[in-house]
Amino acid sequence: MKVLILAAGKGERLMPLTSSIPKPFLPLGSSTIIGKLIDQISGELPVEEFMINVHHGEDYAIRVLEVLSKTYPLSWRREDELRGPLGSLLTFKDKIDAEDDLLVVSGDAWLRGSLSAFWESHAATGAVMTLLTVTSDDCSQFGVVETDSSAVSSR
Repeated sequence: MKVLILAAGKGERLMPLTSSIPKPFLPLGSSTIIGKLIDQISGELPVEEFMINVHHGEDYAIRVLEVLSKTYPLSWRREDELRGPLGSLLTFKDKIDAEDDLLVVSGDAWLRGSLSAFWESHAATGAVMTLLTVTSDDCSQFGVVETDSSAVSSR
């Protein structure tokens, strides 16, 4: 399995904290947000490679990724023009075209619960894609996904 971590945003809502440090690379305890995320995923799923897109604060991000790459199988690429989450897939198109199992995760995500249970549930359905979302009373901070009751599982 390969994992694409979306880390190319500008972090505008956290300025000035993110003026030179991309949000996924902000310190979190003895690590960084992205370091904790990579550690969590690799602890639960068999990951062949983590692919990370960078843009804002690229120099800082690469320094962190170089350290993480000593422990985890990482590759990264600069996204010259921000194209949103789906556009990020194009940044790594050559690496994911033939990939059967691809997990795409926001670089500033905090995943609560069992990621392996989520992945097993996805595999059991035979679905081409499963989307893990969060419910929020304030949609202004997130993308909006419309579903009907047959498409929603509250596990």
